[in-house]
Amino acid sequence: MLRKYKVLWVSLIIVAVVVVSIGAGAALAQNQNIIYGAYKKSNGMLRIISDPSEVRPSENLVSWNMEGPPGPTGPQGLQGPAGPQGAKGDKGDTGTMGPQGEQGPPGPMPTLGAWGLRSINTVYLAATDGFVLAYNYGPEGALLLLKGYTDGSNPPMTVRTQVWALNPSVQSLAITMPVRKGDYWKIECGGWNNEVYWIGFGN
Repeated sequence: MLRKYKVLWVSLIIVAVVVVSIGAGAALAQNQNIIYGAYKKSNGMLRIISDPSEVRPSENLVSWNMEGPPGPTGPQGLQGPAGPQGAKGDKGDTGTMGPQGEQGPPGPMPTLGAWGLRSINTVYLAATDGFVLAYNYGPEGALLLLKGYTDGSNPPMTVRTQVWALNPSVQSLAITMPVRKGDYWKIECGGWNNEVYWIGFGN
């Protein structure tokens, strides 16, 4: 008696939650997300089938959706911890050249330093840009000679300026020679009295 009631309850539950229709089964067969079953009308015995066409005359068709309708959107979760730093990316392409900027204002004019007395036939290193001034003088008829050297070697080998005279009416000679910062220089003098001066920029 108890077994008979159990079978009856199972039959009633199945009838309440499923669509029982052979005609509807043909349309449901086109949906691959549906599970089909057939239960016997007399005792409620259920079997799974692959297609509604397999329902027998003594059975009713039942079906279940494999996937239900989407539920409501859940609340936003907490922010996760920061991930590890990624690897260094490749070097980007060189950008295009920008437009030429405006010309700046002129810089300050260089100022001359103090005069410094130097010796003839002596090599000096120029700490700044500057000038060498030399002159010699003697009695009438004396041979007078001035020769200036300057370049990057020590001693300098390049003659930049020279002057000489053997004339009864000439009693003195003078030269002026520019020197670049970092170059070596010297003055050779031939004759009688000689003087050499150095004047640099910014001294």
